[in-house]
Amino acid sequence: AVEAAPASPMSFAEVLHRKDRKNRNHRKDRKDGEDLGGERAQKAQQPDHDAECAICLEKLTADLTANEIVNACSRNHFFHARCLLDWVDTKMDPTCPLCKDSIRETASRLAEPRKVARLVADGSSQSCSDSMRLTLITKLRSMGVGAVQRAVEAWKEVLLTGSKDRRQGAASSLGVLGGGLVVQPLVDALGDADSQVRKIAKDALREIGEVQPLIRALGDARSNVHARRGAAEVLGEIGDVLAVHPLQQALQGDPSEIVRRLAARALLAIGNGGASKAFEALQAFQGDQDDLVRELAADANKALHA
Repeated sequence: AVEAAPASPMSFAEVLHRKDRKNRNHRKDRKDGEDLGGERAQKAQQPDHDAECAICLEKLTADLTANEIVNACSRNHFFHARCLLDWVDTKMDPTCPLCKDSIRETASRLAEPRKVARLVADGSSQSCSDSMRLTLITKLRSMGVGAVQRAVEAWKEVLLTGSKDRRQGAASSLGVLGGGLVVQPLVDALGDADSQVRKIAKDALREIGEVQPLIRALGDARSNVHARRGAAEVLGEIGDVLAVHPLQQALQGDPSEIVRRLAARALLAIGNGGASKAFEALQAFQGDQDDLVRELAADANKALHA
């Protein structure tokens, strides 16, 4: 019998090559498994077409993206959002109605809009004291930016459609909240029919100190006279030199005598604050037809040449 020739030993390079090929095959098998697992997980994120809500026993026909159906827990138990929200409202430690897993995170997310609505309602109440309003604003901020944005939108709606008392409450809450989000709603509130709402808005805007929205309101021919008056007053109280030219334009062309007078007063106030540019703008109206404007312009001229 002929003996088989002994296998020649593999070189070190061949050993490395085989090991590398084995590793590549292993990574490919693992990736295929992960892709398959991901596909299964993605399918699990949607309820079956004939699935029912275990709380109301009605079919889950809506789409998850519409926020009408929620996946309550890691076991992919689906419910109507409204049903689950009613369910967790009755529980101290919310759990899934089917498996009793904790769903505290899901419950918190679902309950947030309702909590914001309650805070907005409390903040729109005239009976809400300053300390109560500060407390609810602190709670609102602790809920995150999304909650604050929803509250601001809700208070904007109150300012548009609410009763006088509720508009006062909404304006006060926006003023306590502060920040860039509240500026435009408060500027719009300068044109409110109620004098107290206008006063609350003016006080808040003076504290915030942003001038550009006020400048736009002052020059907006479509805004009512209350809004332009309020803008002129607040710009004078803030004292920013950026307001000098817009106030000069209002003094020159606004059809309202009151707005023109308030623009002149604002220019004088800004000049007294150290901006001689405001005096220069105002002194040009020493020949104005309005007695008060002429008087204020003369004061500006004296101050400029003192």
